[in-house]
Amino acid sequence: MRFVKYMTAPILMAALCSFWGCDKDEDHLSEAVLASANTLNFEAERAAEKIITIYADADWVTEVPDWVTVTPDSGTGVMDVTVSVTDNMRDGAEDNPRKATLVFKGRTLASRAQVLITQNGDKYRDVKEYTAGELAALADETVISVPSAIVVAVTTKGFVISDDKNTDNIFVSDATTVAVGDKISLLGTKSSDSQKLATVIDCDEVTVLSGGAVNYPEPEDISAKIDDYTSSKRGYVTVKGVFNGSTLTVSENAKYSVSVVDAPASLGLSALTGHIVTVTGYYAGLAEPVQRIMATDVEDNGLNEIVYFMENFEWLEPYSAAGSAGRSVETDDLSANAPALTSVTVDGVTAFDAVEKLGYKFIYDKNDNKRIYLQQRTTSNSARPAITQVSFFLR
Repeated sequence: MRFVKYMTAPILMAALCSFWGCDKDEDHLSEAVLASANTLNFEAERAAEKIITIYADADWVTEVPDWVTVTPDSGTGVMDVTVSVTDNMRDGAEDNPRKATLVFKGRTLASRAQVLITQNGDKYRDVKEYTAGELAALADETVISVPSAIVVAVTTKGFVISDDKNTDNIFVSDATTVAVGDKISLLGTKSSDSQKLATVIDCDEVTVLSGGAVNYPEPEDISAKIDDYTSSKRGYVTVKGVFNGSTLTVSENAKYSVSVVDAPASLGLSALTGHIVTVTGYYAGLAEPVQRIMATDVEDNGLNEIVYFMENFEWLEPYSAAGSAGRSVETDDLSANAPALTSVTVDGVTAFDAVEKLGYKFIYDKNDNKRIYLQQRTTSNSARPAITQVSFFLR
């Protein structure tokens, strides 16, 4: 890298100092330097020169990459300069693309104009092959070749790939039409998105090699830890909540909601507003106040609505009578007889089975140690005779 410093002749400097009494060590460089362009791109071979304008209120100098030439490489005030590059060749063929920063500088770090110089070349010369599971560990801007990967999710802006061991999951920002289960190869550049999760950009080639199916791992349920969940990888997760047309509300007390990122129409989310849904897919980072998921599956658990229900279970009275059930609920008599639903039978059907046949579902197995027991209570009023109602209690 060359550094050229503008210097005033000693005799002239002495004369100026004698007139103005200036400090001998003062650097007569500009307080402000600007350039008319921020970036310049050149072809790999026989690239044409480019002219830009430098704006300064005094002297300026340059820091120049060794394959770039600036003419002139120092000056005073506003000047046009010519920028040229050498051919980007190696062993008679185009080398990898290259870039460097050309600096026009004044007195301080603040008085610097930086111009990014890029030159075309063979992007995939000497490119290394990687598996999908190796991409996350690579530095951003690494040029990659992936000879085989599996498409595990599809969005409107790209797709997620993995290897056959589900080592890691990488989003590919590309418009190529692929389907879940496709085995593909690709050429592109490794990068990271705004959530610092690995992605592939600037894909120059995506080839579908064959179709297939995906063996998904067991998803991690993040519903109960939606406000605390974070990950540096695109893990396979699942979450349940109420869909409001754009996000899932997991809990009224949760600080974060869940967004299905760039969901394809095939997931049918547009018809599920107001429904309780379970979304399964790949974690796509936190963009407060929203946790993001690239979905592979959306399960509709029905409308989120309040159902008012009343049942006095008086049809179970024959069972309570057959089991000589007492009235501990009504009389607060803890010694009253309390037969289990599984132990009382009428016409060959247990009370437990009778309840289930009507559509009720117990949250425990009938062979569990926990039991639900029959009891009776009598209610009456002046308008109608006493009736027997059946009560349950869990012991």
